[in-house]
Amino acid sequence: MVKNITIIFFTIFFLPQLIFCIDYNFTLNIDNEVEVGVPFRMDIEVMNNAKVDIQLLKQDDSISIKQAGVSKSLSLINGVQSLSVTNSYIITINSPGNYTIGPFRLSDKNETIEISSKSIKVIESSLSKTSVNISNSPDYLIQALVSKDSIYVNEYVDVDIVFYTTIEVRFNSYTSIQFPPNTWIENNKIGDDYRGKKNINNKIYDEYLIERKRVYINQPGVFKLESAHLDFYVFTRSSMFSFYSTPVSLETEPIVLTVKKLPDTQYVNKDIRVGKFKLDYTINKNEIIENSPLTLQLILQGVGDFHNIEDIPFRSNKEIEIFSSKSDLVKDNNQIVRKNWDILILPKEPGVHTIIFDDFVYFDPELKDFISINPDPITLHVKDDPSVSNVKKNSVIQDKIIIENPEKKFYISTILGKKNRVNYLQYNFYIIILIYISIIIIFLIHFFSKKLICITSLCIKKSPEIILKHELLIIKKNIHKYDSSKSLDAINLILINFIRAKSGLDVSNIKSNEIEVILKDKVSETMSLFIKKILTDLDYIRFSGIKISEDVIIKTCTDILSHLE
Repeated sequence: MVKNITIIFFTIFFLPQLIFCIDYNFTLNIDNEVEVGVPFRMDIEVMNNAKVDIQLLKQDDSISIKQAGVSKSLSLINGVQSLSVTNSYIITINSPGNYTIGPFRLSDKNETIEISSKSIKVIESSLSKTSVNISNSPDYLIQALVSKDSIYVNEYVDVDIVFYTTIEVRFNSYTSIQFPPNTWIENNKIGDDYRGKKNINNKIYDEYLIERKRVYINQPGVFKLESAHLDFYVFTRSSMFSFYSTPVSLETEPIVLTVKKLPDTQYVNKDIRVGKFKLDYTINKNEIIENSPLTLQLILQGVGDFHNIEDIPFRSNKEIEIFSSKSDLVKDNNQIVRKNWDILILPKEPGVHTIIFDDFVYFDPELKDFISINPDPITLHVKDDPSVSNVKKNSVIQDKIIIENPEKKFYISTILGKKNRVNYLQYNFYIIILIYISIIIIFLIHFFSKKLICITSLCIKKSPEIILKHELLIIKKNIHKYDSSKSLDAINLILINFIRAKSGLDVSNIKSNEIEVILKDKVSETMSLFIKKILTDLDYIRFSGIKISEDVIIKTCTDILSHLE
């Protein structure tokens, strides 16, 4: 009897626990010691349960944990089927010290358990920082190439960051050269474009273009620019089928750039540009008739500062009306820029009319002189409109008939009287229609006034937070249409634009260690730290080449949205 009761008690209380217990395996693919900044993998394997939610309970700010993927394994042994799901994570620790990875919480619809944490020691990095010197780095080097080291204000300088290597490497992260705040950067391009072989000191290197940009600085001074930094891994073969990687960091030599003021000039109230320019125009019609519109196209092309360039002013007499003007900017592969202004003009009267252009002034750095250019004046020979001429001619003939044939004057005047009567009725009809339309418009404005006020208030209150939330929701909605790299680039750009909008600064590059200062008093300290962490993680993932699943990207967007709320 007692035995039966014991069996029943065990069946009711302990057997379900054994059946529904979460079986797991928690492993780190390293020993107990790792260098700063070296990524390593963590696997959490769950057996016979494909619907377990994994949650990190606490995490040090120096630890970055990102999910790298999920793999499933199905096996059949002695007729018994078993399933295991492995969640893999990439971990990077940015400061030396003793850390614990975890704890984690595993939960499904029946049970929740905690995985105890694992200890790990992080030691100083053994990265070899090498200057740009071939003797110090025979297998790889980095160079900052500038087109000129002394320029005038708003004169362009081309900057290329080039990496040379003779061995196999994998790029990890890159920090660009930082320029002064009052800088306009054109054609900014960052990547690892392979450009072929190059012979340096009788040694053949593979050449990679890491960054290319054209820079305009609009304030004088002597600027010592910070070095660009490139982190990468060097792969060394340890046996026929295995390699080991060594982390390396290189930096360019500092660049000293002298920016000179423009010389004094007589053109004091001109929008003076720096470079080489040519100004011309085209007219789309040879034969011009009064009241017939035509397009005048102004063409400014050259190499130089086209940033926020003003319209080219011109003058004409009152018989020519200017209706509209639009412009566009076109660039070619030789860095020659062309800006077109399409101007719609309408000659109102026949005759000879002239359009005169004001001077366009620019400073030529090679000639070290100011140059004034303008196209030749445009002479328009405007002809009479044939249809208008015929109407005037018929009117003169009718007046002559009235004078020469007085006996028919009553008949003609009667006809004219009827015509005037018709015109009078038409004018009254138009006035009635206009009054009727005005009443309808007033009624609609009154009816929809509250809605219009509501919409206007929403537009006024549109904040950077609303824009950030809207764009993140778009990424989540369209996550299946793009690959992970484009989605990560989009999230990075959205956060950068959010920082610019909140800070009010038009900055070209934002360092992670400057985010807290830029966003101080703009957002909460928790939010600024979170944005800094997200951008740092995005930089690492984008440059390391790690494939990220859609679920991780969606979770990243969700985390950002939750911090906004």
